[in-house]
Amino acid sequence: MQFPTLSAAPASPAPSVAEELLAQRLRDVLRGAVQGFGARAADLMLLDDATTELRLASTFGDKEPLAERLRPLTHAHPDVVAMAGGAIVLEDADMVSEWSVPRPCSAAVCVPVASDATIHGTLWLYFAAAQRFEDRQVQLVELVAGRLAVEIERHEMLVRLQSRERALVR
Repeated sequence: MQFPTLSAAPASPAPSVAEELLAQRLRDVLRGAVQGFGARAADLMLLDDATTELRLASTFGDKEPLAERLRPLTHAHPDVVAMAGGAIVLEDADMVSEWSVPRPCSAAVCVPVASDATIHGTLWLYFAAAQRFEDRQVQLVELVAGRLAVEIERHEMLVRLQSRERALVR
């Protein structure tokens, strides 16, 4: 699946209207998460087709660009652990320093973005100060990740339907 590149560099090919709408919906969800949780930033990292690396698909918050837009899974231990089935909750700078966190921060949460059928990637929330996360807060972050998965799968379904319609018209 092609997602629009969100960098200042020109992307090729140009994203379709559907991809632009998906990018906007993903960014809106991330904005809501940042504002709702009082986070500094949020990143959506998606697996590539070969499942060897994660790619930054959407971001909201920090003015500084993410240093690594591509994260090989061999260097993305918290993402792999999260995708294997659970949230990674890093409540202070000491915990953050023990993990390979994509952005500098004082606290972070990483959860899988997945449905029953597919693991899409991870959602990261970053905080400027140490945080104590209650279970219910982590569950809400997981709900946000579920919403991201729904948006991704909705987009994939629409792309398949449009492809079938074009094939029928020919």
